[in-house]
Amino acid sequence: MTDRNSVFISYCHRDRELMEEFRTHLAPLAKRGRLEFWVDSKIDAGDSWLEEIDNALDRASVAVMLVSKHFLASNFIMDYEVPYLLDAKEKDGVKLFQVVLGRCCYNLCEELSTFQAVNKPEKPLQALSEVERDEVWVELTNKIVGALGLDATKPMLKWDRRKPEKQAANIADVRVVRGDLSEQDVDAIVISASHHLNGDEGGMEERIHAVAGPELREFLADKRPLTYGQSVISPGFDVRAKRIIHASVPAWRGGTKGELELLNSCYRKALDLARENGARTVAFGTLGIGGKRMPIEIATDVAFRAMSDFLASNPPTGTQLSIVCWDEATETAVKNVQRALSKNTKEPVEKVVAGV
Repeated sequence: MTDRNSVFISYCHRDRELMEEFRTHLAPLAKRGRLEFWVDSKIDAGDSWLEEIDNALDRASVAVMLVSKHFLASNFIMDYEVPYLLDAKEKDGVKLFQVVLGRCCYNLCEELSTFQAVNKPEKPLQALSEVERDEVWVELTNKIVGALGLDATKPMLKWDRRKPEKQAANIADVRVVRGDLSEQDVDAIVISASHHLNGDEGGMEERIHAVAGPELREFLADKRPLTYGQSVISPGFDVRAKRIIHASVPAWRGGTKGELELLNSCYRKALDLARENGARTVAFGTLGIGGKRMPIEIATDVAFRAMSDFLASNPPTGTQLSIVCWDEATETAVKNVQRALSKNTKEPVEKVVAGV
């Protein structure tokens, strides 16, 4: 089973206003990397929409159904999404929550009425005041926090209160070098991987597969598909590194489709895998840059901040993180971001880089 770490929101487009109201309550947690939420507005024109929905359903650990007369009348929702989610609840333990938005024939839908809604169906959200709706959304958000197993004894919005100098020092400790990632003599390297982990999309992934040999592709056969934001680890085979961590980085779509949250998730999960597997020296490729088309300043900002947080979490003695750049231009750009963030970690990177 694919590792699940996301909240999937199932709703009808005619109820978008209430869906957006709910997303507002989840947004602070998503911004801090505590959870990822997915709605179909993240699908761009030209995308394979069914594949995108399948991927989102596959990585969901929690699903929220916003039930209304429009929801119940939707053939796609009732014939595809709801059966998938009910099956995932039974087989994979996915937690399902329902909110009744408006008066509807909810009680006649056997598959939904068998488990309790967050609010009382006779008091749908559309009949409530904004304050009363917020109470329902807060209750639901707390239920999601519990379902995800987040530590309720700690403040959920634990903003980084470390001194900026400490965070800047951690960023300065990350090595930035130019070279070939496949030749790095380290415990683990981290590459941007394709959804199918087959190494045929070009770039560094293709090179790593070529150097590692056919055993790598065979090893990854049962790890597919790798959903966005996830990472898996493999032996290094014929590359110099002992292990390879494969991170599924999404393509850049303007920053409005959750790309930065997913990129941050890739770094966090890759670093967790490194720690769990005893890798103390870890070399990252320039994730998100190049074929994924992320602006280098933005992708590198995510990288340095994720690494800084990891270095602040008391990693094993001797931990050394590095970013390996393929060419001089990339190395210069990455070092510019590092130098800027080492001076000022409070401002958005676009501002501090402009002052370098």
